[in-house]
Amino acid sequence: MKNHDVILKKLSYEKYYQLRNYRFSSDSLEYDDPDRLLPSEEEEKNWWNEDVITNNHVILAIENNGVICGVVNAFSFDRINNSCEIGIEIYPKNNFSKGLGKISFGLFIEYLKEKEKIRIVKAETNIRNNAMIKILEYFHFKKTMRHVENEITWQCFEKNLELMPRI
Repeated sequence: MKNHDVILKKLSYEKYYQLRNYRFSSDSLEYDDPDRLLPSEEEEKNWWNEDVITNNHVILAIENNGVICGVVNAFSFDRINNSCEIGIEIYPKNNFSKGLGKISFGLFIEYLKEKEKIRIVKAETNIRNNAMIKILEYFHFKKTMRHVENEITWQCFEKNLELMPRI
């Protein structure tokens, strides 16, 4: 999938693992649970084999001008109701505020709708993560509920893709 200079493409475990320093940097974890333990290499490899290889978790690299600058992912698939949760990570920090998240998110929503036959997409973010909230609002996700976990307030969103025109 391509839009301008942004491409979404399948990611190998080796490439995913190479992104570990970015994925677990303070910039990437700013809105995450501070008590979250980082997985070991073995735990991450097991997760990859159990979830990604079996299509229980879809991860695509965000490539801009030939350089991987993040990932989009879908997980918690409910194949009966054709729903899933989605997320996005952009890194390093010098790629923030360039519109990459909006472009990538739009491409990924289309991918999920067309290739995975997803109808309902859900997302959850820290209420302080204004960049993610702006992306979700741009794509007309509806706020569904808030909850507090480990002293962090999370906002939940949902979108029915059947009501969405092609991007």
